[in-house]
Order: sequence, then structure tokens, then C-alpha cells
Amino acid sequence: MNENEIVKYDEEYYVCVSNAFIKANQNLPLNENKLLRIMISQVVITDKELKSYTTTIPELAQALNVIPDNLYRNIDKMTSTLMQQIIKIDKGKNKWDKFQLFSKCKYDNGVLTMQLHEELKPFLLGLQKLYTQYQIGVIIGMKSTYAIRVYELLKEKRKNNGLIKENESLTISIEDLRIATDTINKYGLTDFKRNVLEISAREISCNSEFAIDYEQIKDGRKVVAFKFNIYSHNSPKGEEILKKYGCEDWCIVK
Repeated sequence: MNENEIVKYDEEYYVCVSNAFIKANQNLPLNENKLLRIMISQVVITDKELKSYTTTIPELAQALNVIPDNLYRNIDKMTSTLMQQIIKIDKGKNKWDKFQLFSKCKYDNGVLTMQLHEELKPFLLGLQKLYTQYQIGVIIGMKSTYAIRVYELLKEKRKNNGLIKENESLTISIEDLRIATDTINKYGLTDFKRNVLEISAREISCNSEFAIDYEQIKDGRKVVAFKFNIYSHNSPKGEEILKKYGCEDWCIVK
């Protein structure tokens, strides 16, 4: 077997990670977020070790839907960001673990090689329960890193269920939303709804297998959570949402 595996770009490949990884505090720009998940989509949960994966800049640019010349210029900064990124896993009772995402990134004349950090093995390999999976093609079309993170939280809450039930809804605390989107100390409530939730609702509705809207939940006068209503694209409400966002004719999944 070759030392490095070649990245295979397939929108039907699955990103499969533990629920703890989904809920963790993460702070990555949009394309770095997608690149991380592309690499995770290459992992087979029955693998014994995390492998190195190699790709070319033109292939990666096509997958990210960016201009190759721009990616050639930006890949150094992007990989530095990924190498420096720390993921924090909250273990409760004032305990947490922190890990780097990648152990190495190498670049050689347009060829990029990356390896996920071995400390991530428990979150990526041998998963039999308490995990979340989705097809990589769903998030590739999203234009907001917040939308990716909210979508992942919704997928975790749905517990990998496929069929969308009538009147299906999920509740996520505002604390969990802020941790996952790294907005704990960013945005007041009005700006949080506008910059995180409304954009996420649009991107998720137009790019994923379901449409959503949301409403706030209060404890007294304080907003403590949001209820997300889940709709099939073909339902009357789902079609209404797609029309609201102007993607009824091109949404990815119908």
C-alpha cells in the first residue's frame, strides 16, 4: 500500500465523526472548515490508523469551488490555520481535552499532503454508537461556516434518521449553539439570530436534505434555546421556505 492515499472526491462520501466532535468548540474559516471535512470523508471507520492523504491544488480547487490561482496563493495560510487550530472537547464537571486537528501538512509544487492528528482516532475510527454522519456534498455548497456547524448539530440531534416526520422539531440550547459556532463572546441576541441562525436556515434549507425554520424558547424573559422545525422540501412548508430563500428551482436535494 502506498504511504499516502490519494484523495477521492465524491459528494456521496460520508463525513462520520463522534457526537463529541460535533459538539466541540471549533473556529475555522469557511474553506478551511470544508477542507477538514473533505479529509475526514476519506477516513474509513474500520481503519486501524489515520492515514496521510494527498491531493493536487486544481483538484482541491474544483472540490471547494474556488479559483485555482487563488488557492495556490492561499494554501499556505489555510494549512497554517488548520495546523494551529485546537479542538476542545468538553467532558463535563470542569474537565476538557484539547487536540490539534492535523499532525502534518506538506506542500510540493502544487501537491498537498495532510494527516489528521492521531489524537483524533477515538472521534473518527471504530465508531459504533454516538456518532453522526452526513454526505460531504451537502456542506460543500454552503457559504457559511456557521451553517455547516448548525447543520451538524441538527444531524446529531436527528440521530442519523433519514425519513422526515410531520411536525418534526429539534431543540438546541443557545449555549450549545454558541459553543459549536464559536460565538460565546460574539454577537448580541439580535445579531446572533441575523448572522448565525438566519444565514444557517437559508444555507441548510437550500443545500441539505431538509428545510428549516426556527423560533426562540424563553425561560422567563431570557432566551435559552431555539426550536428548529424540520420540513421535507416537498411539503407545503418546505416549498414555502425554499421560495422565501429563492432556491426553489435549484436547491440541491428535493
